Amino acid sequence: MATPSQLPTPSDSEAQIPLTPVQHQKQSTNARLVAEKEFLVHTLRQLNEEWMITATSDSEEQDDIYDGWRKYSKWIKQHDALKMRLEEVNSLLQDVEELFETSEYHHCTGYRGFSGWAKSAFDQYSPTCDSITTASAFGAGITYTTVFSASRGNIGLMCWAFALFDVGFIISLFVRSSLAWCSRVPPLKCGQQRSKISALFTQNNYKSFLCICDLVLLFVMFLAFATQAVAIFLLNVTLLQLSGSAASTELTMSPAPSAILSLGTGGLGMLASSVIFVLYWITRGSRNARKCNVMETEEVFL
Repeated sequence: MATPSQLPTPSDSEAQIPLTPVQHQKQSTNARLVAEKEFLVHTLRQLNEEWMITATSDSEEQDDIYDGWRKYSKWIKQHDALKMRLEEVNSLLQDVEELFETSEYHHCTGYRGFSGWAKSAFDQYSPTCDSITTASAFGAGITYTTVFSASRGNIGLMCWAFALFDVGFIISLFVRSSLAWCSRVPPLKCGQQRSKISALFTQNNYKSFLCICDLVLLFVMFLAFATQAVAIFLLNVTLLQLSGSAASTELTMSPAPSAILSLGTGGLGMLASSVIFVLYWITRGSRNARKCNVMETEEVFL
């Protein structure tokens, strides 16, 4: 376990930079958590040593079994309480930097940075995306089979219905994956890059930016739902046309525009997803893909 003397110390250039109130709070909180972690580890070691001595003496004296179980139950309660708190402290040590770095935006917008907004939006729209994806896949499969095997009906309308089912599927899949990636983007650390971003996005500008993101996301989800509604409407129109049509298929419009719409939406979705994934990888970094684990191996077996 790393002691305070073993912790990395700031360089001379970093030490000359005055700390902000948020950085002071972050350092004091981190120091308090490290001290609490050291106390918990030391207490667990003592508790384990005392239990080993007690268990050895009890086995040699062959005390009453009930008394042994009573001592063991008491030790389990104390051990579990300390171990649970140690896991909570380790989790807080992993998140303390991110929480303080995003505290300014949290007070202004209620979200901990852009990743916090993306996580909230993902939790809100994920069930809707799943429903649209399921309905689109089922509708596209049935429509595609009907286009090539139908003996009656308007094939042109069926092609447009298939294309709209495709568009809804692509939009819902793109929204879900994009929000999942954006929710895992770490916040910018204090430095020159963060200062430039802060100068560009003030609190009011950042709040307006998130409001625009909410409106755009709401419009995109409405568009995905509208494609499903229009596709089902077109299929109902083909049913109405069956009453006055002959026992043969009809092709009143070219299926090429519907195919272009489907392929174009798929291409734009793949392009946008690739751009978001590249930005996600650059921001997160190949080496910082995971949070640093602050739990030592010894702590697992305490």
